Amino acid sequence: MTPLDPNLEHVETCWRLRSREQANRVLECAIYATAIGLELRAGYGSDDLLKSQAFVDGANVESADRRARAVAQRWLKQLIATPEFEQLPTWGPQDSAPARSSGSK
Repeated sequence: MTPLDPNLEHVETCWRLRSREQANRVLECAIYATAIGLELRAGYGSDDLLKSQAFVDGANVESADRRARAVAQRWLKQLIATPEFEQLPTWGPQDSAPARSSGSK
C-alpha cells in the first residue's frame, strides 16, 4: 500500500489478507512514520484507506511501535474470525493473485 501523503515513511507491513471472493483485492495493514509519531493504516491501497490510527509518544517511539503492533493484531483477529479472508505472507513477492501449481508429473 503506497500512502497518498509523501510525508509518510513505511516502517513495517503488519499483515496482508486476500479476499476469498475477489482474489485480486488485498487488504494490507502497515505502520508508517509521520511528523508526529506513527500511523497504523489498513486498506486496499492508497486510494482506499479503511482504517487509520495515530500513535504519538514523543521521545518513546518503542512504546508507540508496540501499541501500533498490538492494535494491528486486534484488527487482524477481527478479520480472520470471518471466512472472507485468507492471510498472505508479509515477505517475499507481494503478488495479489492466487498461487498456481506447476502441475509437475
